[in-house]
Amino acid sequence: LAIKVQPFIDAASKAGALLAQLRPTDVTAFKVTCTGQAGDAGLKPITNAALAGFLGHYTSESVSTIQAPYEARERGIQVVEVRREAQQGYAHAVHLTIEGTTQSRELKVTVDAQGNTRLFGLDGCSVDAVLAGPMLVIHNEDKPGVIGAVGTILGRHGINVACMQVGVDPQSKQAIALWNISSQLSSQALDEIRAIDSIRNVLCVQL
Repeated sequence: LAIKVQPFIDAASKAGALLAQLRPTDVTAFKVTCTGQAGDAGLKPITNAALAGFLGHYTSESVSTIQAPYEARERGIQVVEVRREAQQGYAHAVHLTIEGTTQSRELKVTVDAQGNTRLFGLDGCSVDAVLAGPMLVIHNEDKPGVIGAVGTILGRHGINVACMQVGVDPQSKQAIALWNISSQLSSQALDEIRAIDSIRNVLCVQL
């Protein structure tokens, strides 16, 4: 059972780290929902891994899974755990939701047959991306030419692209692009990408 659950613990840690780097503010609640195998060994290990991954980006030192619940309590963050039976689609998954007075954010991850953490939902948008290494997370208007413009800038700065996935938010009609890249971007490269027409937000995250 532990062999089956450990990949979801690792996935929860990465998901928490990504959530923190999306720069949420004023977080008051942190909800972890596990479905299928992700909840079979109890929610606590997965919840604590997600919290540790998240809170580690707000402290000068890393946060252990043991420290994480106490750190959350000190910050006034209410932690909620939910277990659900396997569902259609991604039956075995970890859903993270954070809420604050001004905003909420949500992401969903699963583990594929190769043991990779796959992001399949971000703020209500369906995506499909492996969470690994440095990544670009780009929000832009769903218009032609944006992907090519970003790729040109990355090539000019010597950045290789391992994979790129795009999803479209059905409500805002904005696209979310996730790029697996070979190394972190310089501030100059990020500024060049931000200057592209139709780009709304660019973040370079490390997982």
